[in-house]
Amino acid sequence: MVIRAEVLTVRTVADQPASGVLRVAVAGVLDEATAPDLRAALDDAVAAGNPAVLEVDVAGVTYCSLAGLRVFGEVQHRFGGTLQLLGMGQAIRRLLDLQQRLAPAGTSRR
Repeated sequence: MVIRAEVLTVRTVADQPASGVLRVAVAGVLDEATAPDLRAALDDAVAAGNPAVLEVDVAGVTYCSLAGLRVFGEVQHRFGGTLQLLGMGQAIRRLLDLQQRLAPAGTSRR
């Protein structure tokens, strides 16, 4: 599966049904405009493969807003399996840290 929005590419790079792992690579800009495309692509990938682990390689993401980052939490919640972000750069790590700091006391957004 390959989905191309104007500035976002999502493609399945490894599907290992025997081990229950599905890896998807995301590249480009991940923001409010492209987040719906990512959400749909990840939901479709999970529905088609029913993996136990969804690995999302974000090494190719050149920009990520909180709206883009929120997609991973939403997909994780609906998916119910393990979602792993691979290849995170400093920008995404900073957003994750910021999101954690902004979480109300006693809650976790991981």
